[in-house]
Amino acid sequence: MAEYSIPVDIFNPGQVFASLGFLEAADVLLGDVEGGFDWTDYTNVRFILRTGNDRNPFKEVLEFIANANMVCLAPPNYKTSKSRSIRISECFPSKHIKDKEFPCRFEKNGFAINISHWADSSSRDNFKQFAGNQNPSETILPQLQSGIKELLKCDTYFIENPFESMLPIGRISWKLDARSAWTARDVGYSLEDQKYALMSSPVVELYAAIGFENARPFVDLNNKLKVSYGVWSTVVAPLLCRPVIGGINTGIPTRIFEFIRNKSGKNGEYKQTTYANEVTIENNGVDEK
Repeated sequence: MAEYSIPVDIFNPGQVFASLGFLEAADVLLGDVEGGFDWTDYTNVRFILRTGNDRNPFKEVLEFIANANMVCLAPPNYKTSKSRSIRISECFPSKHIKDKEFPCRFEKNGFAINISHWADSSSRDNFKQFAGNQNPSETILPQLQSGIKELLKCDTYFIENPFESMLPIGRISWKLDARSAWTARDVGYSLEDQKYALMSSPVVELYAAIGFENARPFVDLNNKLKVSYGVWSTVVAPLLCRPVIGGINTGIPTRIFEFIRNKSGKNGEYKQTTYANEVTIENNGVDEK
């Protein structure tokens, strides 16, 4: 199997979730894919993808999203709107979601990748961090897709280190990249009121959402702002990676991290992912340094 890797900051939760997103997307597009983290060198942690062919899975997945057609998924009997592309889906995640927050799908050459975590009405936390007029299909995802397309054209080293490149995204995002987190209390004033161009990674924001399709971090039931996640060191199939993100011990060498989400907005309606601290209690096969 061919092996490719990219640098990753495992203390930035969004980069960990986006790594899983790369794995999930590569599994759809290429099949026979395995993934895992390598922290042998603590100063250069890598996320590894192994595939059954010689194509670079990171390149394939980035180019797919950049060039795919995005559509909304609507429930049966929904009256379609001419203003945007709609696909009627017999399997719909929620009965109570507004049409401006319908799930989305990227389609190209017979392949499809869904992004729909905010519409999940199951027992899992939907990890929705946006609010107000932010619309996944008309504001958030088009901006993120456009950013990835721009970086593919302009940044020579983008595919080798896709999480590093950042663009001025501002508040129109999932708020999953910890590098863009802030509060007026910490800064001393509102960055948005001062019209600062907040920077974030479109790759982290979009691929973390893909990672949320089949897995979520663990959200504390007594404190919804307290979140934990796991990072695994063995290169394994997606089916074994998904529970680890939620901190479940599957026997794979794992490190556990925890972070507290910031609240922002006038009424705290927005949430922001922040940097995490490691809280691994037992070794679980992790080499002590």
